[in-house]
Amino acid sequence: MVPSSLRRADRVIAVSNNSARDAEELFGVDPARITVIPHGVSLGLRPMSGDELASARERLHLPERFILFVGTIEPRKNLLTLLEAWAMLRDRPDLVIVGGWGWNYEAIRDRISRLGDRVHHLDALEPSQLPAVYNLAKVLAHPAWYEGFGLPPLEAMACGTPVVVSDSSSLPEVVGDAGLVVPAGDAEAWRKALEKVLGDHELAADLRRRGILRAAEFSWSRSAAMTWEVIDDALADGL
Repeated sequence: MVPSSLRRADRVIAVSNNSARDAEELFGVDPARITVIPHGVSLGLRPMSGDELASARERLHLPERFILFVGTIEPRKNLLTLLEAWAMLRDRPDLVIVGGWGWNYEAIRDRISRLGDRVHHLDALEPSQLPAVYNLAKVLAHPAWYEGFGLPPLEAMACGTPVVVSDSSSLPEVVGDAGLVVPAGDAEAWRKALEKVLGDHELAADLRRRGILRAAEFSWSRSAAMTWEVIDDALADGL
């Protein structure tokens, strides 16, 4: 269905340059028909005050110090590498995993169960609860093998949370110079990067500052305006 739709479409909107390249290289879409329009950041994703965070921590039973992962639990997200890296950390905070079970998750679930009660899984969170979880995390880790865009790192940066992402697909493009980029399948490199952020307060503060500035470049109103421009151009061409 997707290849057929891409071939028939007069205009194609891609959410990242990486996705645009995929459309061109995998499906033969003429790059002249592709416009890159990135996702935006919801207005509720922002740095929060101490009082707001204290009540959220108590309500959600979150540990005092934790690494955060947000996303569907499935092989594409590369959680096994993160779990291996987390187990090697010397000064190990808890690990909080937010997301539902996806496909072929059994090996991931088994690995989580063997790591003990310092790995916390929150299956279903309301969108209104996510900003506090991002804010409370010491760092967001996003080791995915593939993302079309990669919204959780952008959302975390908007909240002032340092991010470490894999070097795969669109993720380096999204974070720019505002996060650490690590080889996706290298657990030792992930251990080192996470320990660096957790142990270097100046680096963490710099990543927080740069992340907020980077996230401010993405807005849904801008994305909507760009989308309308593509539609308007297509209509003007009589398509």
